[in-house]
Amino acid sequence: MGDAPGTLTPRELADTVRVRIGEHGEAFGHTCDIIVAEICRCWPMDEMADIAAHLKDSQTADRFLNAFNVINAKVRENIEARWGCKKSNRIALGIVLKACVVETCNLWFLSPEMRIAMRPVIEAVRRGAPIA
Repeated sequence: MGDAPGTLTPRELADTVRVRIGEHGEAFGHTCDIIVAEICRCWPMDEMADIAAHLKDSQTADRFLNAFNVINAKVRENIEARWGCKKSNRIALGIVLKACVVETCNLWFLSPEMRIAMRPVIEAVRRGAPIA
């Protein structure tokens, strides 16, 4: 992780998502970085924390799927609006967008410690910190 125990940097979060995606994460590294940054901007932290706290609740699956779909759609919409998305960009998004959202969710639900580590990264990216 980052410099201090239990810390995570934006770069480390993006790199972790890339690695977890596999070959497409490396092949489309820059696209993954843009997506991870946008996921951070769109991440419904309170909702996802509440979902994590109620994983055994029967209503949680529906809440999670709704949140996942909203994140996925919002990230795509924001990236297409910001970058103008030529055909090649849309193809790259189609290949890695859902995988980036899935792996970010997997990391979030991995453990309370991971959620604690991800919160400052999400907040930093929202304040303009780069994935660099």
